[in-house]
Amino acid sequence: MSDGVSYRAMQPGEAAAVSALILSSFDEFIGPELTSEGNAEFRRFVAPEAIEARTAEDHFVRVATVDGVLAGMIEIRENNHVALLFVDKAHQHHGIAAG
Repeated sequence: MSDGVSYRAMQPGEAAAVSALILSSFDEFIGPELTSEGNAEFRRFVAPEAIEARTAEDHFVRVATVDGVLAGMIEIRENNHVALLFVDKAHQHHGIAAG
């Protein structure tokens, strides 16, 4: 696991940064394989407002930071389903998602 990694709940006002982290990885690794319709639907799902709306209901988001910098995220639905799991490219293959 990376040195300096911490895990915590997403704080109010962080949805935009979490969304940007998701889209950065998505655009490089996943989006090119999807149709334009699939890309558009995913973008709607991970928009900051959508993340905030889900966390106000039955989802929660935890983030990983490395030395204070956002490095990964996980969104859980109803305490039993992983809805999203993304790690910033610079921090992949260092055990962030295993924590």
